Amino acid sequence: MSAICGFWLLHGDANPRSVCERMLHSLAAHGSDGCGLLAIEQVALGHRLLKITAEDELESQPLASHSLLIDSAHDAAVWLVADARIDNRTQIAAECGISAGEAAGMADSAFVLRAWLRWGQVCVEHLVGSFAFAVWDVRAERFFLARDHVGDRPLYYCKSADSFAFATTARAIRACPGISSELDERQLARDLIGLPPEFSRTRFREVQAVAPGHCMVVDRDGATQRRYWQIDSLRPVRFARDDEYIEAFLEIFDEAVRCRLRTSGGVATELSAGLDSGAVAATAARLLAAEGANLAAYTAVPCADFSGIVPTGLIGDEGPYAAEVAAHYPNMRHILVDASGSDMLRELERIFPLLDLPHAAALNNVWGNLILDHAAANGVKVMLNGALGNFAFSYQGEDLLHQTFRSGRWLAILGQAWRLRRMGISSGRNAASQTIFAVLPWVLRRRIDPLIRNVQLGWSAIRPDRAREMHAVDQFRRYLFTHTSGLPRLMATNFQQNQYGDYNAATSAGWGIEARDPTSDKRVFEFCAAIPQEQFVVGGQGRSLARRAMRGRLPDATLKRRQKGTQAADWYESLNRIRGELIAELTLQMQSPGARGLIDLDRLRSALDQWPKTAQEAAQQDGIYDSAISRGMAVGTFIRRVEKEASQ
Repeated sequence: MSAICGFWLLHGDANPRSVCERMLHSLAAHGSDGCGLLAIEQVALGHRLLKITAEDELESQPLASHSLLIDSAHDAAVWLVADARIDNRTQIAAECGISAGEAAGMADSAFVLRAWLRWGQVCVEHLVGSFAFAVWDVRAERFFLARDHVGDRPLYYCKSADSFAFATTARAIRACPGISSELDERQLARDLIGLPPEFSRTRFREVQAVAPGHCMVVDRDGATQRRYWQIDSLRPVRFARDDEYIEAFLEIFDEAVRCRLRTSGGVATELSAGLDSGAVAATAARLLAAEGANLAAYTAVPCADFSGIVPTGLIGDEGPYAAEVAAHYPNMRHILVDASGSDMLRELERIFPLLDLPHAAALNNVWGNLILDHAAANGVKVMLNGALGNFAFSYQGEDLLHQTFRSGRWLAILGQAWRLRRMGISSGRNAASQTIFAVLPWVLRRRIDPLIRNVQLGWSAIRPDRAREMHAVDQFRRYLFTHTSGLPRLMATNFQQNQYGDYNAATSAGWGIEARDPTSDKRVFEFCAAIPQEQFVVGGQGRSLARRAMRGRLPDATLKRRQKGTQAADWYESLNRIRGELIAELTLQMQSPGARGLIDLDRLRSALDQWPKTAQEAAQQDGIYDSAISRGMAVGTFIRRVEKEASQ
């Protein structure tokens, strides 16, 4: 991954080159292998390079239009800066008339530019991979910005009457003169209650974000975003036999993994007890074995003092289960990592300069960072994961009832409800909630649906008065119960609101490692969204597509497992070790106007003062210990540190 930025002066006397230099300085951690800057009259563009692939050696940005054969920057019709890894280079080359010899000497950004010259704004519909880029059309005086379908790369901007600025991070935008670091309380409140951001808003009032799967046109009259990735309106894919779906999926999935192995360094993967990471690890190991290469597989495990108390039906220690997968592949080296080498507050401090939002999983961040430490020390440049598998090939089928009900197939409802109940995917209450209750007006539905009535926010650290002010409980209930109607809609809703790009950018900036998720591949998503949703429950099995596809690649025990792993299972022990530091941090937050006005600091302090003696006792306290403290601390430390920076 790399970093990009740009500044367009519309009115005033600011120096675009100087502003862009400030932005590039802010982005220094995101690209230590090269820096490029171009200033043309009122526009300046910048790029920082982090070399991950062999093709990155060919990068030289900002990049001018190749079609004009120009020598002078001032004669270029089009300029581009891009943070991009293009996975369908061969396809783009064929469609753009690029020879194999020419393609071999092209960086990924050059493929983006050639696609732009071939198709203009609709080039985003042809590109497959991870990207965020900006094109400056000199003659039209217009910017075009875009992010990939799932938002693997972040892209922020600020448009005012006097200027337009964009960058990989909100921090770089805030480095521009006249742009403040004033926080957006509403978005931070949503962080506290587990809601996604309201794109295009961010945690900073004056900074906005291009949404995943969106592009934006900016001219002197304003900025307009549009959604270009229409996952919920694909042409259906239908085969005669169930096996044909598996064959077609494996061809796509193997390519999704293969193209993510492209690197000039080592490759590693996260490996849990589940299907998603197991499928990625197994497929990567098979492909690397053919090249005589090895794969490091990292599994997070509890600390030595872990009590072993986990919720019913969940796995506390995924190490032994992950080892079953690793044992299948001689070229897979299994590495266990626990969080005893660090703590939540230390890792929040370490990630703060790299992440422009409160960490959503502060406890997981501990072992996640320790894995990256080990991987970086061993020359790893690519870390694979299966984070989005549940939204694609390992979709369980929990929304099938709602989809069937909406389609009017009334006779199929009872039989389907019975089958899903036997599979453990849906209860009777859940069936009613997805069918009969789902068509009622929300005001009535929230009163009579028992699943909705049971949802409260006792586990949140938000102040009660602020929760009432923003109708937080009702917002959270709506988010849980009104946003799904089958897999395509589930994808469209979740991927337009995710923050994966920010975490990926932080990983590359802090460790020089690119996180890559084959389960998020555009081709994988589109295939899974287009096939009959019943393919995910064939044979009375939830996640049937994944289980059938991975037969022979994963151990039978993994394929049959119904239990799920619980991340940071040793949360009680981890927090217990730093209770004193938590109290000290809380004392600092009580001096922060922003934290004090949004977070129920008194409740958190009371919980720390009345610390339970056992993990079992802590788990029975309405989520205050296993959720409110970690989430509240993440938001509170973020607010406090932003305020401190702004005052300096």
